[in-house]
Amino acid sequence: TDCVKMYLDGVPTPARTASMLEPYVPDAQGATTRGLLHVAPSVLNADVVEIDRRGYTAKLHAAGDGSIREGLDAIAAARQANPGSDRRHELAHAGYIAPADLPRFAALNAVADQSPYIWYPSPIIDAVAAAVGPERGAHYWPTRTLIESKAPLAAGSDWPSVVPTMDPWAGIEAMVTRSDPYGNGSARLWPEEAIPLADALRIYTLGGAAALRREQDTGSIVVGKSAD
Repeated sequence: TDCVKMYLDGVPTPARTASMLEPYVPDAQGATTRGLLHVAPSVLNADVVEIDRRGYTAKLHAAGDGSIREGLDAIAAARQANPGSDRRHELAHAGYIAPADLPRFAALNAVADQSPYIWYPSPIIDAVAAAVGPERGAHYWPTRTLIESKAPLAAGSDWPSVVPTMDPWAGIEAMVTRSDPYGNGSARLWPEEAIPLADALRIYTLGGAAALRREQDTGSIVVGKSAD
């Protein structure tokens, strides 16, 4: 393996373990929190710099906008310390991203590894909205905005934790429709962030290949590339 997986936070559900820049709605006891960072920023910066220097890709779980900022800061530290590195560090799930941090993905060549299998109206999204409030709950996964900012994107499945299959067509359909690909309802999650089919296919093919630094070998049907 040439990757190191690190968890920067948890999830933005009623557990309130994802690190958020703004507080969650008060819990049943009236307490408020911004969630948790699992790794102190100074430690993460040093670790990602060293991981990058040794030729590994950092794959960072970051579900809240607070942990996304921490991860981008660490990748920025690595870019400054190791200017010759070609590692494409990843942030997953990249569902909540502060507006100021959206252009940083492209600037840092950091991959937004999203999870289209879980970004449509569902009990999971209902749980997120219960924790962050209906306004933030309705604005989750800014995919179109990331594409417009030229951010590198890939699609992860999060299988087997919350989805029944790794079938790519379910994720592709959710990207295009922002609704349940299994036909359990017609509601849409932030439909303004829906993307065309061609973009969804590109994320699932060339996007994944580029994240692995294999776009010269696979990811598109081109003479000389591996066919599978």
